[in-house]
Amino acid sequence: MDDLKVLYETEFAANFKEKWHANYLRTVNDAASLSEAEWKHPDFQMRLWDMDEVANIGLGRSVNVSSAATDSDVINALWEVKNLDLSGNVEMRAKQLDLAFERVMQRVHPKHNVRRPSARLVRIFAVLFPYDVLCLLDDRRIQALRRHLKMPVQRGLGLIGNHVIIRDELRRVVGRDQDVPTAVRHSMFAWYLWEQVIEPKEAGEPTATPLAVMVPPPEPTATDRPHVVLLPPAQQRKGMFFVADNLSLLLSILRAAEGGVGRDEMIAAIMAEASQLKANSAGQVLSQAVTLGLLTVDSGTYRPTEAGTALLEGENPANILAKVFLRNIYGFAILLDELRRADGPMTKSAIIDAVRACRPSWTTNQMPSMLTQWAMTLGLVRVAEHGGIMLTEDGDYWASGLPDDPAALEAMRGTAALNDDAEAGSSGELDAESELPAPALPPIDAILACFAEDPDLRSLVFSPDQIRLFHAALTALEGKRFVLLAGLSGTGKTSLARAYARACCDILGLPVKRHYQETAVLPDWTDPTGLLGFVNPLANPPAYQETETLRFLMAADSQRDQPFFLCLDEMNLARVEHYFAPFLSAMEGRSTRLSIHAAGDVVENVPTTIPWPRNLVIVGTVNMDETTHPFSDKVLDRAFTFEFWDVDLPGWRKRALAKGAEPALVGRVGDALEALYAALHPARRHFGYRACDEVLAFCQAFAGLDPAVALDAAVLAKVLPKIRGDDGGTLPKALEEARAVCSAHALKASADRLARMAEQLRAQGVVRFWS
Repeated sequence: MDDLKVLYETEFAANFKEKWHANYLRTVNDAASLSEAEWKHPDFQMRLWDMDEVANIGLGRSVNVSSAATDSDVINALWEVKNLDLSGNVEMRAKQLDLAFERVMQRVHPKHNVRRPSARLVRIFAVLFPYDVLCLLDDRRIQALRRHLKMPVQRGLGLIGNHVIIRDELRRVVGRDQDVPTAVRHSMFAWYLWEQVIEPKEAGEPTATPLAVMVPPPEPTATDRPHVVLLPPAQQRKGMFFVADNLSLLLSILRAAEGGVGRDEMIAAIMAEASQLKANSAGQVLSQAVTLGLLTVDSGTYRPTEAGTALLEGENPANILAKVFLRNIYGFAILLDELRRADGPMTKSAIIDAVRACRPSWTTNQMPSMLTQWAMTLGLVRVAEHGGIMLTEDGDYWASGLPDDPAALEAMRGTAALNDDAEAGSSGELDAESELPAPALPPIDAILACFAEDPDLRSLVFSPDQIRLFHAALTALEGKRFVLLAGLSGTGKTSLARAYARACCDILGLPVKRHYQETAVLPDWTDPTGLLGFVNPLANPPAYQETETLRFLMAADSQRDQPFFLCLDEMNLARVEHYFAPFLSAMEGRSTRLSIHAAGDVVENVPTTIPWPRNLVIVGTVNMDETTHPFSDKVLDRAFTFEFWDVDLPGWRKRALAKGAEPALVGRVGDALEALYAALHPARRHFGYRACDEVLAFCQAFAGLDPAVALDAAVLAKVLPKIRGDDGGTLPKALEEARAVCSAHALKASADRLARMAEQLRAQGVVRFWS
């Protein structure tokens, strides 16, 4: 730090800008000496918001808040801030001024501008508090100064709070500021450090004077405008691949490398953090960290760079990486430029088309999609409130550093064709991941109306409350729409999934046949190939054996703005943890990518992974008996589970009558079934709507004269075969009551069979229909 004091006393003094100092000092003195009436006058307030004699603003100039100069609420807030009784403790003073900054900001934004006038307000604070706030108007520069002074990250403090802490350290290094002229001189030295030491211009670059020396200046170069020099397009990398949780993965790599680590250990650490990556992809991530300037390698040992250490310490990722992307990665500057010149938010497809248009050799959306994902990860773009993508405040800041004149813009876009760059990522598994919101499902009132009005849906026996609960489960967690419908066979679990998808598609104007897929799970599924298919290595060239489910998933991936409904019928006939593992990992794991195959490359247009389709609704139907498997907590934790054990038989009667069944037959069948249901329900050996439908259909088809014969045969065939169990619970009583019901309804064969089963249960302690 002695070197800084020498620099302050020599080079800075030799290049001292007297006119800037005089203008800066005069503004500070004016703000301090004016009476309350003079200070609150609109003329001075207008000057306060536009003090280019302290520091010029470029991007900040576009944030017009002139109306704030006549807003009494803003004026009074600034007056209160000016007269704050500041603590003598540096940390307390930093927090006081942070809070004061936000109080004023809340009165100005969004009332007077939808964008935060951060640069203008920092400049006002630099005038009001010359001993505490420097003339560095943006977070990137103040954080760079902090790192240069070798100060730790100031956690819990905002932009102004960081100014106070850093200003105190600067005072310790170069000497106390005994008066306002010295305080202003120290502030100017902070800018000198930034411009000449921390980020000096390269030889041959045009010199811009960022600070004004006249009042008012013509159109000064911005002090809050980042200094960005782009490499020629032919020298830039062709894109930058993106993997799931890429930034978190880079942070993990940096932590692993803090003590110095070899390549093999680094690859192992990457694969431990991101199990979906193979060794070659892990190597690309390691190269990515080096390319981005986060890691350095010396004699085979990797260590974090200064930038990597800053990222580990919690520095805003945009401060560290945005300039690297703009300078070195082709397409990134074009993306920000398109958004800054747009009249409003742009759709993702429009952004991708604009970037691809500058690079004819990009024949897919992969690279532009990855660049968009990086821009979102760095906080430079966001999804707008009403859809589309727009720049954030950080994005506005960095976009302001791009060239403005047509010739420079043309050069930035370039037309030079580059050879394919493997490090830029060409594998399907490195495809960009969408963070756009999952498409909204229709409102519940519209869905209920569809169930009530559509003749086919109206015939189903589901109460409005059941549909409401089902809808709530599918809309509670955006991007993870997974519901299990468990319980009695034949209670309409699959019908509910199918009907709900039908209602949603009808409301949204989508073809249900293309947006609803029903897949029957098979007992021999021991891995995901039953759902996702597999690579046939014997074919030459290798061929991919697709499934209907895979084709459905790929359709969902390609139309992420529309919902798709996948019903896995009899989901637990096989072990869910085995065949459904990629889905469980993707929907809520550290990786948000769905692994499809492990061939290492795209096979017949099937990628190794796709981003988790947040527009996918998954409904699993579940029966619990000796032929099925229980669920582990891993599955249950990811799903909402509903049980279907109760059957609304009066509702079933109404539905049967509405379908045109003979009332007398419905009455006779319904009476018998309701009585049997009541007898068997306590032992959980009752039956569902499917059994009722088929018993009634059998009786309707019977050509004999006595309907009791048909009903007896139907009960014997459809209801009694599922009765089984031991004598340890309510089954003995259920058998006796069911026998009595059958006798009362003249169902002789069924009554006799139940009597024999009751006797077997008493004699052996267990019973089955087929024994």
